[in-house]
Amino acid sequence: MVKCVNIKKTCYKASLDNVWTKNSNYFLAVKGNNGNDYIIKSRKYFCDDRLAQEYLAYELCVKLGIQTPEFDLLKLDDQNFENSKDTFVNHGINKQIRKVNHDLYFGSKFIEPIENYNLEYDMNSDGLYNDLKKVENLEILAEIIAFTCFIVNADLFPNVYNILIKESKNDNKRYAYAIDFGNSFFSNDWSTEKKDYIYKVCKLSYEDKQNYAKEIEKRLFDTDKNNYCLSAMQKYIYFDQNNPFAEIVHKIESLSDVFLIEAVNNIPNAWLANPKEEKEAYTRFLIFQKSTVRFIVNEACKCDFHHFDNWNGQKLQWY
Repeated sequence: MVKCVNIKKTCYKASLDNVWTKNSNYFLAVKGNNGNDYIIKSRKYFCDDRLAQEYLAYELCVKLGIQTPEFDLLKLDDQNFENSKDTFVNHGINKQIRKVNHDLYFGSKFIEPIENYNLEYDMNSDGLYNDLKKVENLEILAEIIAFTCFIVNADLFPNVYNILIKESKNDNKRYAYAIDFGNSFFSNDWSTEKKDYIYKVCKLSYEDKQNYAKEIEKRLFDTDKNNYCLSAMQKYIYFDQNNPFAEIVHKIESLSDVFLIEAVNNIPNAWLANPKEEKEAYTRFLIFQKSTVRFIVNEACKCDFHHFDNWNGQKLQWY
């Protein structure tokens, strides 16, 4: 159950100086009145759907069992804003932004990354690839790829900062987390063009769905882009024993329409430009898209695209 937590104050995290500030969506740590530390995310303008999409994606991750930081809704009142006004304003949360967000923000519980995490990630995939070598839960990589196809997150494959690696204090083992889903569902804005495209897609026939899958494969896996994150992840995707995407795609296809409707309806109206219109569109899209993911993955695994170094050329077997 997502809680609503009051922001008590801002707090300094040394790792933010080197890690999170490279990703402008994660820029400020705050302490809630429940004692937890959070990375706070905010909307930037009226039609900005990033928080709504972030919230929806996190709900889906929890249901699918994809490891991601826990999250809560954050409230900011006038007194606590004034107590740390300079820090909030310096990080982009001013009077206008507070109004756009209705003082309701997305809070991802702070996870301390491994030492020197992603300091060498710029402009290549080697840093992330090397850090992933010691990760225990490598199955998450196939889950992230399939989930990216599900929510059409065009920002993930190029961005090496969208996988967080943490070392457990209990057993010194490393675990990967999926983060940052704001730029999903074709764009981070709500517009008439986006609505019309979603409704058009949801009416596609089975034959047209195949062409749509090709379009999404090209959009996400585009070889003309520097997909550094994908390049690092795919080296740990193995096809010799079975279809590494079968389990997560089966989970996606098994999401009930009732759950998807509820998940969309849980999005705070304060984060939507047109709540009724947007929630209907998101619901329709997810119900359509859940049966399309396997087609997109099939396209991505074709030998002539060379997205996966370990792909053996055989047809993927599904449940």
